[in-house]
Amino acid sequence: MFERKRKPRGLPVVSELHYETGIHGDIDAKSRRRTLKPLNRRARRLLSQTVSQAVDKFEIMRIMRRLKIGKAVGPDGIANEVLRTLIDVLPPYLERLFNACLRLRYHPRLFKHSITVMIPKGGGAYDRVDREKLLEILIDFGIPEWSDLEAILNQHWHSTGQSSIPGFVPILHCTPAPHGVGTCLGSEAPSWLKSVQFYCFAFVDYTYIMAVSSSYRTNCRALEFAHEEILKWARPMGVTFSTRKYHLMHFKPPWSRDPDCRLTVNIEGFDTKNEPVDELKILGVIVDRRLRWTAHIAEIEAKVERQLAILTRFSGSVWGTPLLGLVTLYATKIRSTITYACPAWFIYGDYESLDLCLSGLDEIKWAKEHGEGKPNWSFPKYNLDRLKKLQYKCLLRISGALKGTCARVLEKELVIDDIEVTLTRHAMTHRAMILDTPEYEFLATVRSDLTQSGTVTRSKRHPFEVVDNQARLLRDTGHREMMRKYGVAFGEQFWKNPVDRLVTIRLIARRRATAASCKRWDEYRRGRAHPTRHKPAALIENWGLDNRKRYEGLSRAQSTMLIQCRTEKIGLNYYLYKRKRATSWECPCGTGRQTVYHMFMHCERLFHARDILIEGLRDDFEFLKLMIDHADIATKWAIIYFDLAQYKWPKDHRYTMYTKKKYDPLFEGT
Repeated sequence: MFERKRKPRGLPVVSELHYETGIHGDIDAKSRRRTLKPLNRRARRLLSQTVSQAVDKFEIMRIMRRLKIGKAVGPDGIANEVLRTLIDVLPPYLERLFNACLRLRYHPRLFKHSITVMIPKGGGAYDRVDREKLLEILIDFGIPEWSDLEAILNQHWHSTGQSSIPGFVPILHCTPAPHGVGTCLGSEAPSWLKSVQFYCFAFVDYTYIMAVSSSYRTNCRALEFAHEEILKWARPMGVTFSTRKYHLMHFKPPWSRDPDCRLTVNIEGFDTKNEPVDELKILGVIVDRRLRWTAHIAEIEAKVERQLAILTRFSGSVWGTPLLGLVTLYATKIRSTITYACPAWFIYGDYESLDLCLSGLDEIKWAKEHGEGKPNWSFPKYNLDRLKKLQYKCLLRISGALKGTCARVLEKELVIDDIEVTLTRHAMTHRAMILDTPEYEFLATVRSDLTQSGTVTRSKRHPFEVVDNQARLLRDTGHREMMRKYGVAFGEQFWKNPVDRLVTIRLIARRRATAASCKRWDEYRRGRAHPTRHKPAALIENWGLDNRKRYEGLSRAQSTMLIQCRTEKIGLNYYLYKRKRATSWECPCGTGRQTVYHMFMHCERLFHARDILIEGLRDDFEFLKLMIDHADIATKWAIIYFDLAQYKWPKDHRYTMYTKKKYDPLFEGT
């Protein structure tokens, strides 16, 4: 449809921001401008037939209804609240205006508020921009000189695109601004403001100011003063703030028994009715003033419950999506809800757990190095237990296992790490990636100052010191891995690439998480040896992906039957009696306890049905081989002959449930 009319002429680059000797040439062919012919008649006719050339009032009404309230007014000075109020009056007039402009191909000047100019980009990013010149240009546009522009440029000059976690961690752990607000105000700042330390941070349009001093009242005065200073710059620039959206929070140590502070700030338009707040959502994380994270864990539980409710619409214990599909759904969707921004809130100080999660990396001996006591301010154990129970509930739902099945066994069968190991892996990976960044340097400086000033003693070691040492070990292991794999020259080149570095660190962290899961599984088996000579099949194999592969190709009912048979937590009398759901553990055949092993190998009522398995498997007719190597045949046989109410539907529909390719000829006539 389009073709080039002539060779494009060269366009100038933005030389004002570059050194004279460092201007990039326009060598990127993709960035050159293309001059195109106007659309021909056929193209115009095609577009006129496929794209509507008119606007109706109903479309305008839909747009007006979707206008968000509480937003700043546009260049016309009309608030969205006013437009939504006039939704019954204004659309007919706007309809006539817009249609007239479309028919006449006229764009009114009042509708034009900005001009977009495309300029050619060099072969790569502008990595040699003169920061001093850029700073001067920004100040000429009205950015105040006391703002931390230089620090922002230094921190984000080589940003490669990061999540909100790097901006969130400094918020919670006191990353100071390079220059305090009080210091930048110079002689205008009152003397009492010198005792206040400001921490300023922002993420896109979310801005936060933290004031720290020995008095809550002084903090409130400092926030009022800082707000007035900001307004002095904002008013001439035409910038307004919606003060009714402001929130105030007074942080308090978890161990403090002092009464809660209810002081507020005196800012015009600030609604003090429900202030100060006890909880505040920052970038999707609910922060409480004691940093115990109880409210955030409750929010996670509510979100996961909603996701599980949706899951029940397309999958049950004996119908719906196969097990492996549900495992993938949990690992990618539900578990990510639990671990969202965990590097910011998941901080633990259990040395033994740290050694376990990163065991095998250069003989870790942190407990000996840092003392026997645990660091303070770690993630509360009761909240960690809530997350473990939440994952257990999810695994019960997706696996079809019965209540009472051990969580460790389900994790091993589905090859899903314990939630503590998963949180540790995510947190360690993030910290290993930010060790050499300005954010990390600020955090380390604050902790060092607190220790040297005596505010925090060495006996109350900040958990970040231990966690950062672990992260440094993880990073160094990844660096050596890359040097060994690619050699020194290419390895260093790949290591400088943030993407390659992240991939390597994640790989090492996953290996350590797998090693931790293997160790926990082995400890579980040693500590809970089965009292009889017979052991459930699920307790025999080691940790590994082979456990999950066993469920490949099985229907939903088959996978549920298999996991119940392998764990021996199934609706047979022996298990139901222990749960006080049956009057006896005896099998109706009268020859022993009704267990999974008894039903497959010895039940006299299934004597003739057992011949089907013996005929089909011959020399492989052994209980463990049924549970490991012949899961497809074993589960079909169990669904038909165990006569469990849970499997009545798949039993009655077994002829239509399996395709001819999957239906086993052994069961013809059953």
